[in-house]
Amino acid sequence: MNEIYITDACALFADKLTPDEKIVKGSKFYFGKLEKDFEQIQEPNYNLRCNRLLKFLVDKLDLSEYDKSEIGIVIGTTNSGIEEYETTENKHHAELGNPAEFLKWYLGTTNYAASVSTACTSGIKAFATAIRLLENNVCKAVIAGGVDTLASMPTYGFDALEVLSHEKTNPFSKNRNGISLGEGGALFLLTQKKADSQDDKKASDYIQLLGIGETSDAYHSATPDPEGTQASIAIQKALDEAKLSPDDIDYINLHGTGTISNDLMEANAIYKIFQDKVPTSSTKPITGHCLGAAASIETFICYEILKGKRKLPIHNFDGQYDDKLPKINLVNENSEYGEINTCMCTSFGFGGTNAVIILGKGNTKNKEEKYNLSNILPHEKPMILIDDILQIDMKNQFAKASVTINEDKVFFDKSINGISPLVGIEFMAQTIGCYAYFKAGETIPKIGFLLGTRLYENSLEKFENGKTYTITAKEIYGDNELVSFECLIYNDNQEVAKAVINAFQPADAEKYITKTGTSGN
Repeated sequence: MNEIYITDACALFADKLTPDEKIVKGSKFYFGKLEKDFEQIQEPNYNLRCNRLLKFLVDKLDLSEYDKSEIGIVIGTTNSGIEEYETTENKHHAELGNPAEFLKWYLGTTNYAASVSTACTSGIKAFATAIRLLENNVCKAVIAGGVDTLASMPTYGFDALEVLSHEKTNPFSKNRNGISLGEGGALFLLTQKKADSQDDKKASDYIQLLGIGETSDAYHSATPDPEGTQASIAIQKALDEAKLSPDDIDYINLHGTGTISNDLMEANAIYKIFQDKVPTSSTKPITGHCLGAAASIETFICYEILKGKRKLPIHNFDGQYDDKLPKINLVNENSEYGEINTCMCTSFGFGGTNAVIILGKGNTKNKEEKYNLSNILPHEKPMILIDDILQIDMKNQFAKASVTINEDKVFFDKSINGISPLVGIEFMAQTIGCYAYFKAGETIPKIGFLLGTRLYENSLEKFENGKTYTITAKEIYGDNELVSFECLIYNDNQEVAKAVINAFQPADAEKYITKTGTSGN
């Protein structure tokens, strides 16, 4: 995927669930309602509440850089105009294409405009369409997102399916019994334009759309596959497109509807890829399930987290996790986490549609330039074996690096078409060396000594040619200059090697420096 940036975004959604007995007469349900009146639209065919909300949102976007012929529009929705349809003779209100058509009319654009309706995945599907428009040079910029407003007909429908909760939705709890509906919308301005000129904002100020994964399993019209097979494949597709490993994801905003079947499916899908290592939460206990707008709203929450405008949302439920579900890492008030550089949003809908999106901080500075390993490690090429530093987290005393096996590596053995698994110890040691460098405050000289390796285990015959491996090192003990690290090596999210490594980093490193340089890390 080409570099796609979010250069502007806005959203409006509820900040709490409130009880209501009017939408479904005689029954109390909780809803994420917008207590706001929106400006009327003079054209009768467009004067729908969802369009009035869209107008409110799009007026907040800065479109001044683009000609009206250069802007595309893709809007996800499921309920567009349906409430008005129930009370008017003008059946044009019922058309799901109405939101995009309205924005095209309101803005006066002349390029592509379409609405997407794929149940709860509509918002992410809108992003996928927008990317294709940009990559094929149909548009220079695309307004993408989703909108839905509350209506009685879908509410009655969910009630008939017995998935509507009479209490606030309670995702992943053993006491969960259904969803709480909501309303709202979110819009994003997407562009391929790279902000690299002095007159533009720095690329690091933008959020980048890193990857999207889509699958469709058609398991059932209204019930997801309990194993979450295609859902997990969608997650992996998003990771692959973003060129990220599961360890690279810092937070996941879950679909988290609070229904028995959806939470089971999602817990299975998340655990298959991430186990319990990544902070996760559902924001639907606050916003309600906004249907066609849900995915775009939850993507906006991720966007604000990356912009530093929002902390990780606490998973708001009764705290009684369903032990029948695989254990995933739900954010609570005591959760500790490092810097958030990447966020994932998951979305799953009726008919077996699955969609996943990954956003990241848009710093386009070359990693090799940022992390010059020759300046960090006490080695000279070709003895620098690792390729890149993926993460340094001093708060959690953690480092992550990567290596791709190829014939240029100094220990490559053509007879086995790879590298001996014993070299994994050196991969770990060099990752520790990177950690030590940053812990010391990026000072020179950099030197340390590997004292010993305990419990080295591996399941490999070789580090295979062409494969990329992720190495992690976590400090588990430190006493002045003596430090112990727990080290792991992964490939395709599977642990392939582990060890405990003891190291010595002298404070008076200068005396160990010789004219011929240093060795060891």
